[in-house]
Formats: sequence, C-alpha cells, structure tokens
Amino acid sequence: MKYAITLIVGFLLASCAIYSVKTPDPAIVSICVEHQGISVLTFWRKLNADGTKGQRFSVGGNSRLKLIMNTGFKKAYTETLKLDAGTYYLDSYQIDLGNSQFLISQDGAFNERNGWDDKNSKPLYVSFEVKPNQHLTLPPINIELKKVGEKYLGKFHFEDKDNIYTIGSLANQF
Repeated sequence: MKYAITLIVGFLLASCAIYSVKTPDPAIVSICVEHQGISVLTFWRKLNADGTKGQRFSVGGNSRLKLIMNTGFKKAYTETLKLDAGTYYLDSYQIDLGNSQFLISQDGAFNERNGWDDKNSKPLYVSFEVKPNQHLTLPPINIELKKVGEKYLGKFHFEDKDNIYTIGSLANQF
C-alpha cells in the first residue's frame, strides 16, 4: 500500500511538472544546468503578463520514473523544449550530492517555493525572455556550492555574452 501511494503521488507530481505550449508559435529553448558534471533538477515558471505565475515545470535531473524512485541524477545534458513567448524564471533547484543526499535550493514543500522576488519584480536566481518562433540556447549554468556551517550557498557560473539572463541576488551567494 505504501508503494502504491508513493507511486500515485509521484505520478501526480510528475504530471504537474511538464510544460505544455498554448500558442501555435512556440519558441524552441535549450537549457543545461549542472553541478560538478551532474545534471541539476530545475523547476521553472512563466511570469504571466498580468503578474501571475504559471505552473511549475521541471528541466534536467533525471527521468520522471527515476525521480519517483529517488535515484541519483545523470550526467549533465542539454534539454530542448517548446515554450510560449514570455518571461521564465528559475523557481528552485535540486542538486544530487551523492549517497542519496539531495540539496534543495529552498526550504518548504515543492508548491511553496518561490524563485521570484515579488517586492522588487525580479528573479531570485535567473530569468530569461523568449519570443514567438525563437530558437534560443541558454548559456549553460554551472552551480558551485560552498558549505557554511550546516547550510550550502550557491554561486551560478555562466558566460552570457548576449545578456540573455536577468540575474537575481541568490545566483551569487558567496
């Protein structure tokens, strides 16, 4: 019974974490976020024109089934997906530290995390904008961690010559 409940909850979570386009002219966007050569599970949201936030969707990490089974993440890779035009921001992320240990960027339940600074109208980590029919390859991000006491701080490393990203305060914590 315990496994059946876990499986059902996992499928519900996975089904909520898939983005589906709503317009006939989506952009093609390629994303790669890593830590020490291992893929980072990232959760993104669209910032709607009226200021509301779209549903979370995941990029990277591992297959949905392996996430449910809580296995380690695979080597870093670029994932390509279709997105409607608009602004997207990194809501939270999860890093595989090895030995079945995972670092989650923010405390709290999955649906309580927020990577957007509502007061200042900017991302806490990074955001980017896409246009209809655009083909966009985001600069790959490598997240470096530094342990301070019992807590980890993250620093995002990337080369963004075209200024694609808007950078927030939590992208450079040390």
